[in-house]
Amino acid sequence: MPPPRLSNASDAPGPPARSIRPPPLPTTEPPLPNPRRDPPPMTLSPDSSAPSRRPFGRAARRVLLATAATAVLIVLGGFLILAVWQPSAEPQLQGRPLRSWIRDLATGTAPQRQAAEQAVRQTPEAFTGWLLAALRQEKPASHRLFEKVAPHLPPRLRAAWYRRLRPEFTRIDQTGAALALGIMGRATPEVLQALTDAARSGDDRLGPAAVQALNRLGPEGARRILACLPDLPDTLRIQAVGAIDPAGLDPDSVVPRLFRQADREGRTDFLVAYGRLLGGMGPDAVEPAFQALATLREVRRKKLLPMLKAALERDPRFLARWAEAWSEQEASIRALALRALAGLPTNGIRRALAFAKGVGDPDPAVRQAAIDGLSGLGLAGRRAVGPLVDLLDSPDPALRRDAALALAALGTVAAEAAPRLETLARTDPDPAVRQAAEAALRQLRPSPRAAPAS
Repeated sequence: MPPPRLSNASDAPGPPARSIRPPPLPTTEPPLPNPRRDPPPMTLSPDSSAPSRRPFGRAARRVLLATAATAVLIVLGGFLILAVWQPSAEPQLQGRPLRSWIRDLATGTAPQRQAAEQAVRQTPEAFTGWLLAALRQEKPASHRLFEKVAPHLPPRLRAAWYRRLRPEFTRIDQTGAALALGIMGRATPEVLQALTDAARSGDDRLGPAAVQALNRLGPEGARRILACLPDLPDTLRIQAVGAIDPAGLDPDSVVPRLFRQADREGRTDFLVAYGRLLGGMGPDAVEPAFQALATLREVRRKKLLPMLKAALERDPRFLARWAEAWSEQEASIRALALRALAGLPTNGIRRALAFAKGVGDPDPAVRQAAIDGLSGLGLAGRRAVGPLVDLLDSPDPALRRDAALALAALGTVAAEAAPRLETLARTDPDPAVRQAAEAALRQLRPSPRAAPAS
């Protein structure tokens, strides 16, 4: 039997119909006030029915206007006071401004510099601050204020103010102030630091003046010069080293710094200047010098040979202590010490004994350095003949050979060793020793020159 037929489409099966709700009605509450956009609420004055604003805004405006007017009056009053203000007078010395004295020190003639130096020696300690300000080119507070305010002033007021300012310090004032601080001799930490900064400035006039002033301040000033040597130009650095007075310096602290600086140098004239300063410190600087050499590599030690020679030439006491202490060092330093003793123009006897001792050294390099040193001794080499003849009896063939070569280097002054050399040339079992003895005999007894042909 067929299913019954639906008569209406609404009667067809399917999902239920969706109910439609109406949109919500708008609320009637007023929006919150915006203080930036909405004006303040109006109030009714008790005396009248007209609306008026709150009195708080009017009072605030009155306070702001009064404050601004006061500030303007203060600024204008300050400008007027500064325009007619007279700066304090510069320091006076013997009826002249101190500025004129220091300018004579910097650029005056010889009589002017001498007179200025005598006057500056009597400068009161209270003037030190003014000299430091001149050295640093410090601007007074009035100058700094003028530079900030001047662009905003009328031209006439600006010109009147500028005419009443104290003149600024120049480069000549800087140089003279540095020289004056050195002449005064007050080595305070502030003065030392200011002069050290001036020496490092790189100025071709101020730098030498600051170095000269530091040198006048004694050992503390000399230590400051050594501390700033790496920062100085080449020409000023060699002048600074040559100007240092070695008297009063502590070798234990100065010598290591001196060797470190010399190790950085590549020019011989710088090394010679360092050597003269080293030798000027006397025999107390010998041990620190050997200790400083021990911290360097062998290649770098050889580079310092001109420095060591200059130190040995500077002071005989330094040389005497060096000739005694060299044998206590390591082999490479012993050889370098003997090479430094070679070729010096003085103290030949002491050097001859040191070379004779070096010929008996167990290290071949030391023996060779001693033999090379004996060749230029001349008559002073006679003091080395006896120790060298004793070495001819050594059981070591190398020592016997080197002793014979050393006698050959002495030449005719070692003629008294000829009999012993003849015996050695005939009977020694080592052929190298016999050959060295024969060469020494030829040097001790040179063959007569051939007569010229007629």
